[in-house]
Amino acid sequence: MYVREDEIKNLLQQAYNSIVSEEKRLDVRFLVSVMLQVLEDAMEEYEEGVVEEGKVENIIEWQDAIGFTTVVVEDIFPMIKGKVDESLGLWLEDRLTSILQDMRNKNDAEHVSVSIYEIAARVRPLLQVSEEPSIPKIKELLELALNSYQMGISKEESSKAEEKYDEAKEYISIAYEQHLLPLRQYIEEIDKELMTATEYMLKDELPKLIDERVSLDTMKSKIDELNGNIDKIIAIGVIPEFPYIAGMLLVFTMLFVLALTRINKLQVIG
Repeated sequence: MYVREDEIKNLLQQAYNSIVSEEKRLDVRFLVSVMLQVLEDAMEEYEEGVVEEGKVENIIEWQDAIGFTTVVVEDIFPMIKGKVDESLGLWLEDRLTSILQDMRNKNDAEHVSVSIYEIAARVRPLLQVSEEPSIPKIKELLELALNSYQMGISKEESSKAEEKYDEAKEYISIAYEQHLLPLRQYIEEIDKELMTATEYMLKDELPKLIDERVSLDTMKSKIDELNGNIDKIIAIGVIPEFPYIAGMLLVFTMLFVLALTRINKLQVIG
């Protein structure tokens, strides 16, 4: 038999509600983090699907990108819109709709990626939190820093380049001061060497690399190395992170299934 999309959504919503607290579901920072992650996944799919403007190299990847972006537009953004400033909400709605249309029109992947990076930059203040420190949040902020750095490189000939480089350094500063530094004592008690190496990379190395205007590949390599250390810190259990991770995994599973229903009109044989 066929399973309707709204029935799938209801089942997934029940599971989501049972794991992710109401407070978290209503938290605009959580919703924006999910939106940015899904847009990043959509961009990766699109880059693999559309290798040059107007030409689809891999139709499955192209359709996946459209499916994920449709989920952002129709399922995630409506939960965010009422929780942000009206002007920001209208801007996001217009930009997200344009990205979806660009993907459907097979527009240049670089153009689409710049639009997504601009969204990440615009919602940056929403992710500047003063609540309890979170090790996974460091990885989110590093991703935003990398996006800003890439935009700085792409705008090297314009006056906005410096603004983007400063933005990248600000993300790194927030990651260190609000999310790593408060937990230094606890990490050192378990693995002092790991804490020392991680702190040096985040506090000293990354800002220096930005000032030196290193290549994007060099910056990505250093952030990948730092993320490896962050994963180790999470693994040693400095603070319990399972509810956060479980919630995010469930959200992404939800979105993936919804995207599939839109892409393939999912058929379940019963």
